[in-house]
Amino acid sequence: MPELSALQIVGIIGAASLVIAWLAVSFQRPGSARARTAWVGTTSMYLAFGAFFSGLFQGAREADSLVGMIAFGFLLGVFLAGLSVSAVRTVGAFRKGAQSAQHAAH
Repeated sequence: MPELSALQIVGIIGAASLVIAWLAVSFQRPGSARARTAWVGTTSMYLAFGAFFSGLFQGAREADSLVGMIAFGFLLGVFLAGLSVSAVRTVGAFRKGAQSAQHAAH
């Protein structure tokens, strides 16, 4: 069995989390729990694509391919920007749910 790099493990975890979240959203009723699950899935998707394009960028760099580095570097930047936005939105969705629960308790 081939050894996996840390980047590959992160990508696999991101892809697996995306599939699990996608299935969970498919069976959840509309509401705040479904929205939180959807944001976790979105963040997982960006994580998986970020790991994938990071690996491709590293391969292009090792091959001294300027075109590959530019193309994969651009895509890596797009997906890392998406990852940061979705991570902030995911945290916001969980905070909103926690604040709603606190207000309902009082």
